[in-house]
Amino acid sequence: MLTDKQLFLFDIDGTLCLGDMWIDGARELLALLKAQGKHYLFLTNNSTKSQLDYVEKFQKMGLTVDKEEILTASMATGILLRDLYPNRKFYALGTRSFEEEMRSYGVELTTDPAEAEGLLAAYDAELTYGKLVDACHILQRAELPFIATNPDLVCPDEVGFVPDCGSICQMLENATGRKPRYVGKPSSFMVKYALQKQKMHKSQAVFVGDRMYTDILCGVKAGVDTIAVLTGEVQEKDLPQYEYQPIYVYPSVKEVYKDLTRGLPGDVANLYKRAVG
Repeated sequence: MLTDKQLFLFDIDGTLCLGDMWIDGARELLALLKAQGKHYLFLTNNSTKSQLDYVEKFQKMGLTVDKEEILTASMATGILLRDLYPNRKFYALGTRSFEEEMRSYGVELTTDPAEAEGLLAAYDAELTYGKLVDACHILQRAELPFIATNPDLVCPDEVGFVPDCGSICQMLENATGRKPRYVGKPSSFMVKYALQKQKMHKSQAVFVGDRMYTDILCGVKAGVDTIAVLTGEVQEKDLPQYEYQPIYVYPSVKEVYKDLTRGLPGDVANLYKRAVG
């Protein structure tokens, strides 16, 4: 039952907010969890914002958040590179803020493809054809590590959608045949790190998100229960096409809040509920 969960792991965009606007019920749900002595963390694949960027974002939206409550794909990537590839130089496709965050974890970066000992890919608003050529040359030199923050193909902007890290990596794969190791969702790395950080067992946690192929699959891979909300990408009509399924589907986090206040696992009359097989 949801009422038994002690750790709620939230995606941000499309789950709790749209841009800088709260989705109805999101703030009430977070306040309720705090009041009940439960814990929550935010997990995002957005590699353009740091923990402090999100602290400021939430502050402007009226919520005080500690930076330790935010786990980003770039943060997870920095931790992985620090632990698995110490003293190795990486060529990075990413924004300047992303590069600064990598350096904060001790990751050594180079702009010279000839001395690169691995390739690091993220969302890059300053991507050029020259960078892509450099990346291809690096990937075709032996079996150097190819690490990427997240597999999302697109990310939203003011007009519609633009290419995200996954689209950049697809270009590189088409040219070189090399596939990256993705660190962000749906890799289980971030959830397992969150469980370790909070000293929680996977049975005590639940992942709440709006994308099946990142959020829900991430939870499934990590062995935690999942909630899909229909305020972002996934819609109920899309669910049958996936081999994996969320434990619960709610119209929005507002209904999650209502169920937790009632102490009920969900109204089966209007809630798609299915255990992962």
